[in-house]
Amino acid sequence: MSCCIARAAGEFTPGERWTDADGHSINAHGGGILLHEGTYYWYGESKSGRTFLPDCNKSWGGTRVDVTGVSCYSSTNLYQWKNEGLALKAVPDDARHELYPTRVLERPKVVFNRATKRFVMWMHIDSADYKAARAGVAISSSPTGPFKYIGSCRPNAGIWPLNVTEKDKVADPGNVMARDYKDGQMARDMTVFVDDDEKAYLFYSSEELAERIRTIVAASRVEFEGNVIPVTVSIGVASLACCPPGASLEQLITVADERLYAAKEGGRNRSVGAPNP
Repeated sequence: MSCCIARAAGEFTPGERWTDADGHSINAHGGGILLHEGTYYWYGESKSGRTFLPDCNKSWGGTRVDVTGVSCYSSTNLYQWKNEGLALKAVPDDARHELYPTRVLERPKVVFNRATKRFVMWMHIDSADYKAARAGVAISSSPTGPFKYIGSCRPNAGIWPLNVTEKDKVADPGNVMARDYKDGQMARDMTVFVDDDEKAYLFYSSEELAERIRTIVAASRVEFEGNVIPVTVSIGVASLACCPPGASLEQLITVADERLYAAKEGGRNRSVGAPNP
């Protein structure tokens, strides 16, 4: 018995290959979509090389793919996508450059600056061991590029958040916000947003979140019937970066559970996962 399933035009199935106008798999990972003058532009990491595990990441399994650049696809209907090529290319001939293939370029997002008439790309820039944790920026006069890389920074160097408390400003081993105050906060996964007033915002993951939660819980005062009860939390952390490519939700939960028990066995009141970048 044979069966043929007809797929209507303009449909795709999650989990199956989604091809571009040339019939090739869309290669735009960790990306975002910009709508400009009736056309959608999809920017994402171009993953074109082998997946490997650098020596510096073997303790936590942080696999890498060499940076090739940021790909761009265009569409007028969010289904049929034309490959516009690499909007931002790696710099393979300068080992000191932040776009050198062995470094990290992730989560590219693009907005249009109406004041300068320039397209602005923000991205997570990092070293291979993820210790740099910086926000990179590039600009172009065209949505499809080429984008010119300007550089990177640690956001908000020397600036406290609007809702900071005096306690947040006290330096201690668990207060990474105070630790990074002078040189800027870590910037990893990110997205961008432009409000109706044309003001743009960059949202990014920053401090070592699990450790931040642990210290907040440990410092909290819990009372019951007039008695102060010490409360602590142990946290196990897993991420896609430290699991095999294509890891399922169940696999992530298993890894996090194993690290939770390691935290408990290590004395409780601690977080265990990938080493703090």
